[in-house]
Amino acid sequence: MTQRPASRPVPADELARIAADAAHAGARAIDAELAAARAAGHALDRRTKSGPADFVTAADLASERAILAALGAARPADDVLAEESGDHPGGRADDTGRAPLRWLVDPIDGTLNFVHGRADFAISIGVEPVPPDSTTRPGPPAGQDAIAGAVLQPGLGRLFAAGATPLAELNAAPLQVSKCERLADALVGVGYPQGRPARLRAHTWLGSLLSSLRDYRRIGSAACDLVNVATGVQDGYLAFGVKPWDIGAGFALVRAAGGEAGWAATASGRDVAVAGTAAVYAGLVELVAECEV
Repeated sequence: MTQRPASRPVPADELARIAADAAHAGARAIDAELAAARAAGHALDRRTKSGPADFVTAADLASERAILAALGAARPADDVLAEESGDHPGGRADDTGRAPLRWLVDPIDGTLNFVHGRADFAISIGVEPVPPDSTTRPGPPAGQDAIAGAVLQPGLGRLFAAGATPLAELNAAPLQVSKCERLADALVGVGYPQGRPARLRAHTWLGSLLSSLRDYRRIGSAACDLVNVATGVQDGYLAFGVKPWDIGAGFALVRAAGGEAGWAATASGRDVAVAGTAAVYAGLVELVAECEV
């Protein structure tokens, strides 16, 4: 039997460009849904999911369909994990029996902001190596090892993409984390979990966190927060309750900008997304490890 050659690794910068192209496709789909709703004289179709602050709209669904089509055309062998439609196994496997990469797709991160007409929402598309079969060897948490990605902020006209190198497009600022070297001097973005009881517990702990920071901000979009870290206008970020599709692209951007990003575990076993300059990241991970939320 003739053995097929092993798959050739794809340069991370090429993957970043694929992510950027797919994000643009998602943005066009969002624009089309908004235009159709305006032409029909009604509001954009929307419904809640896990709670009153967790929305999905016709624009989310149209954006995801467009992104999946773009990724399928560019990388048909790859897996996709998308917020609204879940797992999509790749169409062609490599010699290991698995697709070589997995894309993490959030068609609109910050949908509540989008629903309220705010500009701080984003399309987030990251890509990571497919983890090993968990029955034989556990892999890293999804999103942890993202190697490239793109975050498009349609409301602000900015797109950031990064693989091995930053590939900023449109009027995006350069990717470079701040020079903050002390947690006490840091401005940190925070993210709350879904569900009122969990939010109240997180809120109480984040209040106590203020004594260790200069201050914190809450935007409501993990992708936008991570862009702020990657561009140096925010020194760090930590969030409860975010998902792999929320952070995959942002983790890649922060690392390309010279920072650190990853999942940290609380004392109670909850996964928390953390990013920042090297010093701020280390300080936040230490604080999270002591957290009982």
